[in-house]
Amino acid sequence: MPRRYHKSYGDWISTLSFFGVSIYACLKGFEFWDESIFIKSILLFIASVMCLLGSLRYPLARFFDEINKRRQ
Repeated sequence: MPRRYHKSYGDWISTLSFFGVSIYACLKGFEFWDESIFIKSILLFIASVMCLLGSLRYPLARFFDEINKRRQ
């Protein structure tokens, strides 16, 4: 069975890095939106959501494991 919990400092560091980059990309996206650079802004918002999902990878994996367990 794959890992679903943070067990090392490396897991915590990568999670916080994903979250930090997510916030930075979102703020940068708003900055580009104000400057009317819409394509870069939208791409940064998409990157921000992906990084946020990356920071939530363990809770999401546990959530989907629970869903699959209840189906069976």
